[in-house]
Amino acid sequence: MVVVEAPAGRVVWRANLPAVSCCDFPVFSTTPDVRQLALGGARGVEVFRSDGVRVASLDLGQVGSLNSALQLWSDGRGLVAGQVDGELKAFALPAPRLLWRAAVGSALLGLVLNEASGEVLSLTAEGFVALEGRRGTLRYRVRARGVRVAAAFAAGRGFVVAWKGADEVLGVGFLEGGSWRWQRRLGRVTVPLLEGDPSARWVAVSDLLGHAAWLLGAGGRLLWSADGTPAAVGLDRRGLAALVTKDVLEVRTPGAGTVRWRTRLPGRAHLVRLSGGVLAVLGSQDMQAVLPDRMWLWRVSR
Repeated sequence: MVVVEAPAGRVVWRANLPAVSCCDFPVFSTTPDVRQLALGGARGVEVFRSDGVRVASLDLGQVGSLNSALQLWSDGRGLVAGQVDGELKAFALPAPRLLWRAAVGSALLGLVLNEASGEVLSLTAEGFVALEGRRGTLRYRVRARGVRVAAAFAAGRGFVVAWKGADEVLGVGFLEGGSWRWQRRLGRVTVPLLEGDPSARWVAVSDLLGHAAWLLGAGGRLLWSADGTPAAVGLDRRGLAALVTKDVLEVRTPGAGTVRWRTRLPGRAHLVRLSGGVLAVLGSQDMQAVLPDRMWLWRVSR
């Protein structure tokens, strides 16, 4: 994990965890103000302050089962960590204390916390399981067949969920209280990346390898898409969207479609994020690159 000061690009500090194998991915969570960060992905979780001071170290205590999902509470006083075999554990912080544990099924793909509804949503290969966030008791379970990868974020009192099934096609929908408020199918992806505003009025969906991107409006209405070409999309919670098609990078107002800022990338994008007037693009100078190898930063005025 590398913490970078934006937009200067100065590396503030770094932290490393031992990788169990070359194919295990790190999992990562921050508080909304980024004053606390948690890094996992192996058999434990390390919690840091934004200045790099380690404040807690959690041993999840399961040999042979890796940490595959992680979510800090917004106040930094607790977190929920999930194992790939489907076991979840909630801990109080900074002095680690186990609050509850629950089993949600095999192949845990991710989890997300909604503090407005008090729920933790687990994304599994068999569907989506909501637990009561402070006690770990079951709220509801929504079945989905053959989920291979999934992502979600909290919105209102529900969750926007994106998932890829056996047909490789991406589905996305808004789930609240155990029922779908809306659903739609998009295109083929490797791994979905998902971002949106707190009310789910705008939803940005893109592909981990930068092959496709979609911007959705209220009710899942399609506003913009770029499929089969280098593309990425990101959202600022203040109401701006960053869109990349091939080497063209734009910042727009999602509803009106007005272009607020435009430039050309010296390469291609895999991931774009816009927050607090700072625009970050992870990509490569090589337009054919499969994986990103550099990051660009801009200051974008509103």
